[in-house]
Amino acid sequence: MLTRFMFASVQSMNSTQLALQLAHQFDQLGIDGLPVEDVYPTILEQYSEDILAVAGIYEQFKQEPDVSRGSPPIAGW
Repeated sequence: MLTRFMFASVQSMNSTQLALQLAHQFDQLGIDGLPVEDVYPTILEQYSEDILAVAGIYEQFKQEPDVSRGSPPIAGW
């Protein structure tokens, strides 16, 4: 039951950093039989999805940035 709660909690996190912190907290509990190491592949999958999302945004705006390159920042933009 605690294992299901741990997996559900980690999967519901919308931040990879928060999921890692939660996994570390479960690890600090020191409960025998709690497979904390099994949750790390799930966290890595979330992290790879984050990287792919950032790469997609970068590719989308790479050719046509909001502010032209070489221009000073615009106040109030």
